[in-house]
Amino acid sequence: MIRIGICDDEAYMLELISEKIKNYMAANHMDLSLLQYESGLKMLESGEKFDVIFLDIKMKGPDGVETAKRMRAKGFKGHVVFITVSEEDVYRAFKVETFDYLLKPLDEEEFKHTMKRILMSFRNRYEGRMLIRHDGEWSVILFHDIIYAEVINRKIHLRLTDGRDIEYYDQLKRMRERLDGRFCRCHRSYIVNSDHIAGVAHGRELMMDNRDVIPISRTYSETFNKEYFSYIEEWCDD
Repeated sequence: MIRIGICDDEAYMLELISEKIKNYMAANHMDLSLLQYESGLKMLESGEKFDVIFLDIKMKGPDGVETAKRMRAKGFKGHVVFITVSEEDVYRAFKVETFDYLLKPLDEEEFKHTMKRILMSFRNRYEGRMLIRHDGEWSVILFHDIIYAEVINRKIHLRLTDGRDIEYYDQLKRMRERLDGRFCRCHRSYIVNSDHIAGVAHGRELMMDNRDVIPISRTYSETFNKEYFSYIEEWCDD
Protein backbone atom coordinates (compact mmCIF):
# COMPACT_ATOMS: atom_id res chain seq x y z
CA MET A 1 0.00 0.00 0.00
CA ILE A 2 1.22 3.50 -0.87
CA ARG A 3 0.36 6.24 1.61
CA ILE A 4 -0.26 9.63 -0.02
CA GLY A 5 -1.03 13.00 1.54
CA ILE A 6 -2.43 15.94 -0.46
CA CYS A 7 -2.34 19.53 0.74
CA ASP A 8 -4.04 22.40 -1.12
CA ASP A 9 -6.04 25.31 0.27
CA GLU A 10 -8.39 25.23 -2.72
CA ALA A 11 -11.15 22.68 -2.09
CA TYR A 12 -11.71 22.19 -5.82
CA MET A 13 -8.02 21.34 -6.48
CA LEU A 14 -7.90 19.10 -3.42
CA GLU A 15 -10.76 17.00 -4.76
CA LEU A 16 -9.50 17.06 -8.34
CA ILE A 17 -6.04 15.80 -7.44
CA SER A 18 -7.49 13.19 -5.10
CA GLU A 19 -9.76 11.79 -7.80
CA LYS A 20 -6.94 11.69 -10.34
CA ILE A 21 -4.68 9.81 -7.94
CA LYS A 22 -7.44 7.35 -6.97
CA ASN A 23 -8.28 6.64 -10.61
CA TYR A 24 -4.65 6.17 -11.62
CA MET A 25 -3.88 3.86 -8.71
CA ALA A 26 -7.01 1.79 -9.31
CA ALA A 27 -6.14 1.43 -13.00
CA ASN A 28 -2.70 0.13 -11.99
CA HIS A 29 -4.07 -2.22 -9.32
CA MET A 30 -2.24 -0.49 -6.45
CA ASP A 31 -3.59 -0.23 -2.91
CA LEU A 32 -3.85 3.34 -1.69
CA SER A 33 -4.23 5.23 1.57
CA LEU A 34 -5.00 8.89 0.85
CA LEU A 35 -5.51 11.81 3.24
CA GLN A 36 -6.42 15.42 2.41
CA TYR A 37 -5.40 18.65 4.13
CA GLU A 38 -6.43 22.22 3.41
CA SER A 39 -3.34 23.72 5.06
CA GLY A 40 0.29 22.86 5.60
CA LEU A 41 -0.17 23.31 9.34
CA LYS A 42 -2.86 20.63 9.51
CA MET A 43 -0.67 18.20 7.56
CA LEU A 44 2.23 18.85 9.94
CA GLU A 45 0.04 18.47 13.03
CA SER A 46 -1.49 15.22 11.77
CA GLY A 47 1.63 13.19 12.57
CA GLU A 48 0.76 10.83 9.70
CA LYS A 49 3.46 8.82 7.93
CA PHE A 50 3.44 9.22 4.14
CA ASP A 51 5.28 7.71 1.20
CA VAL A 52 4.36 10.64 -1.09
CA ILE A 53 3.03 14.14 -0.46
CA PHE A 54 1.48 16.49 -3.03
CA LEU A 55 1.80 20.13 -1.94
CA ASP A 56 0.41 23.34 -3.35
CA ILE A 57 3.27 25.86 -3.16
CA LYS A 58 1.18 29.01 -2.67
CA MET A 59 -0.75 28.57 0.58
CA LYS A 60 -1.42 30.73 3.64
CA GLY A 61 0.51 29.98 6.80
CA PRO A 62 3.41 27.70 6.00
CA ASP A 63 3.41 27.50 2.21
CA GLY A 64 4.19 24.29 0.34
CA VAL A 65 7.98 24.69 0.41
CA GLU A 66 8.04 25.54 4.12
CA THR A 67 5.70 22.63 4.86
CA ALA A 68 8.02 20.28 2.98
CA LYS A 69 11.04 21.63 4.90
CA ARG A 70 9.31 20.95 8.21
CA MET A 71 8.24 17.51 7.06
CA ARG A 72 11.85 16.69 6.15
CA ALA A 73 12.97 17.97 9.55
CA LYS A 74 10.48 15.56 11.15
CA GLY A 75 12.14 12.67 9.29
CA PHE A 76 9.98 12.41 6.16
CA LYS A 77 12.04 10.67 3.45
CA GLY A 78 9.34 10.07 0.86
CA HIS A 79 8.61 11.81 -2.45
CA VAL A 80 7.59 15.48 -2.58
CA VAL A 81 5.52 16.60 -5.59
CA PHE A 82 4.79 20.32 -5.78
CA ILE A 83 1.78 21.83 -7.53
CA THR A 84 2.12 25.45 -8.64
CA VAL A 85 0.78 28.06 -11.02
CA SER A 86 4.24 29.34 -11.95
CA GLU A 87 7.48 27.63 -12.99
CA GLU A 88 9.38 30.35 -11.09
CA ASP A 89 8.25 28.76 -7.81
CA VAL A 90 10.00 25.54 -8.73
CA TYR A 91 13.51 26.89 -8.05
CA ARG A 92 12.69 27.25 -4.33
CA ALA A 93 11.44 23.66 -4.32
CA PHE A 94 14.79 22.06 -5.17
CA LYS A 95 16.03 22.72 -1.65
CA VAL A 96 13.76 20.03 -0.20
CA GLU A 97 14.74 17.13 -2.49
CA THR A 98 11.76 17.53 -4.82
CA PHE A 99 10.70 14.45 -6.75
CA ASP A 100 8.61 16.36 -9.33
CA TYR A 101 6.33 19.34 -9.85
CA LEU A 102 3.06 19.89 -11.70
CA LEU A 103 1.73 23.14 -13.14
CA LYS A 104 -1.85 24.34 -12.74
CA PRO A 105 -4.08 23.72 -14.60
CA LEU A 106 -3.04 20.08 -14.44
CA ASP A 107 -2.02 18.53 -17.73
CA GLU A 108 -3.27 14.93 -17.92
CA GLU A 109 -0.14 13.53 -19.60
CA GLU A 110 2.22 15.29 -17.20
CA PHE A 111 0.21 14.00 -14.26
CA LYS A 112 0.35 10.41 -15.58
CA HIS A 113 4.09 10.73 -16.18
CA THR A 114 4.63 11.79 -12.56
CA MET A 115 2.47 8.95 -11.25
CA LYS A 116 4.30 6.47 -13.49
CA ARG A 117 7.64 7.50 -11.98
CA ILE A 118 6.22 7.23 -8.45
CA LEU A 119 5.00 3.68 -9.07
CA MET A 120 8.29 2.74 -10.74
CA SER A 121 10.21 3.89 -7.68
CA PHE A 122 8.06 1.79 -5.35
CA ARG A 123 8.22 -1.29 -7.54
CA ASN A 124 12.00 -0.96 -7.70
CA ARG A 125 12.10 -0.53 -3.96
CA TYR A 126 10.57 -3.87 -3.18
CA GLU A 127 11.70 -6.01 -6.07
CA GLY A 128 15.45 -6.57 -5.63
CA ARG A 129 16.92 -8.66 -2.82
CA MET A 130 19.89 -10.88 -2.06
CA LEU A 131 20.80 -13.59 0.41
CA ILE A 132 23.98 -13.22 2.49
CA ARG A 133 25.59 -15.15 5.34
CA HIS A 134 26.94 -13.21 8.32
CA ASP A 135 27.57 -14.05 11.96
CA GLY A 136 26.70 -17.67 11.23
CA GLU A 137 23.21 -16.81 9.95
CA TRP A 138 21.51 -16.22 6.60
CA SER A 139 19.76 -12.90 5.95
CA VAL A 140 17.65 -11.58 3.08
CA ILE A 141 18.62 -7.97 2.29
CA LEU A 142 16.34 -5.77 0.18
CA PHE A 143 18.23 -3.73 -2.41
CA HIS A 144 16.35 -0.60 -1.37
CA ASP A 145 17.62 -0.95 2.19
CA ILE A 146 21.28 -0.79 1.09
CA ILE A 147 22.60 2.78 1.13
CA TYR A 148 26.10 1.73 0.09
CA ALA A 149 28.62 -1.09 0.40
CA GLU A 150 32.21 -0.59 1.54
CA VAL A 151 35.14 -3.01 1.58
CA ILE A 152 37.24 -2.99 4.77
CA ASN A 153 39.89 -5.65 5.38
CA ARG A 154 38.43 -8.11 2.85
CA LYS A 155 34.94 -7.77 4.34
CA ILE A 156 31.98 -6.02 2.73
CA HIS A 157 30.14 -3.65 5.05
CA LEU A 158 26.53 -2.96 4.07
CA ARG A 159 25.27 0.36 5.43
CA LEU A 160 21.51 -0.04 5.73
CA THR A 161 18.63 2.42 6.03
CA ASP A 162 17.79 1.20 9.53
CA GLY A 163 21.25 2.22 10.75
CA ARG A 164 22.75 -1.27 10.81
CA ASP A 165 26.21 -2.12 9.48
CA ILE A 166 26.25 -5.76 8.34
CA GLU A 167 29.62 -7.25 7.44
CA TYR A 168 30.40 -10.44 5.58
CA TYR A 169 33.15 -11.94 3.42
CA ASP A 170 32.83 -11.33 -0.32
CA GLN A 171 34.38 -9.42 -3.21
CA LEU A 172 32.90 -6.09 -4.23
CA LYS A 173 33.09 -7.06 -7.91
CA ARG A 174 31.15 -10.26 -7.29
CA MET A 175 28.59 -8.42 -5.18
CA ARG A 176 28.06 -5.85 -7.95
CA GLU A 177 27.14 -8.66 -10.33
CA ARG A 178 24.25 -9.61 -8.04
CA LEU A 179 22.80 -6.10 -7.92
CA ASP A 180 20.65 -4.13 -10.36
CA GLY A 181 21.06 -0.85 -12.27
CA ARG A 182 20.52 1.43 -9.31
CA PHE A 183 23.94 0.46 -7.90
CA CYS A 184 27.07 2.21 -9.16
CA ARG A 185 30.78 1.69 -8.49
CA CYS A 186 32.34 5.05 -7.61
CA HIS A 187 35.57 3.88 -5.96
CA ARG A 188 37.62 0.70 -5.58
CA SER A 189 36.16 0.37 -2.06
CA TYR A 190 32.59 1.58 -2.60
CA ILE A 191 29.35 0.72 -4.40
CA VAL A 192 26.49 3.19 -3.85
CA ASN A 193 22.73 2.95 -4.26
CA SER A 194 21.66 5.78 -6.59
CA ASP A 195 18.28 5.98 -4.86
CA HIS A 196 20.05 7.15 -1.70
CA ILE A 197 22.30 9.79 -3.27
CA ALA A 198 21.26 13.19 -1.90
CA GLY A 199 23.82 15.23 -3.85
CA VAL A 200 27.13 15.34 -5.72
CA ALA A 201 29.83 17.82 -4.66
CA HIS A 202 32.21 19.07 -7.37
CA GLY A 203 32.13 15.67 -9.05
CA ARG A 204 34.38 14.33 -6.28
CA GLU A 205 32.09 13.34 -3.41
CA LEU A 206 28.64 11.86 -2.95
CA MET A 207 26.35 12.99 -0.13
CA MET A 208 24.17 10.05 0.84
CA ASP A 209 20.78 10.51 2.48
CA ASN A 210 22.12 9.12 5.77
CA ARG A 211 24.61 12.04 5.72
CA ASP A 212 27.66 9.87 4.99
CA VAL A 213 30.06 11.27 2.38
CA ILE A 214 31.51 8.85 -0.20
CA PRO A 215 34.52 9.68 -2.42
CA ILE A 216 34.47 9.39 -6.21
CA SER A 217 37.89 8.26 -7.39
CA ARG A 218 39.45 9.33 -10.68
CA THR A 219 39.64 5.70 -11.79
CA TYR A 220 35.88 5.19 -11.46
CA SER A 221 34.68 8.74 -12.19
CA GLU A 222 33.82 8.17 -15.85
CA THR A 223 32.15 4.81 -15.23
CA PHE A 224 30.18 6.18 -12.29
CA ASN A 225 28.89 9.19 -14.24
CA LYS A 226 27.80 6.97 -17.12
CA GLU A 227 25.99 4.47 -14.89
CA TYR A 228 24.42 7.06 -12.58
CA PHE A 229 23.07 9.39 -15.26
CA SER A 230 21.90 6.45 -17.34
CA TYR A 231 19.85 5.27 -14.36
CA ILE A 232 18.45 8.77 -13.75
CA GLU A 233 17.48 9.14 -17.41
CA GLU A 234 15.54 5.86 -17.27
CA TRP A 235 13.40 7.40 -14.56
CA CYS A 236 12.63 10.38 -16.77
CA ASP A 237 11.70 8.41 -19.89
CA ASP A 238 8.12 8.54 -21.05
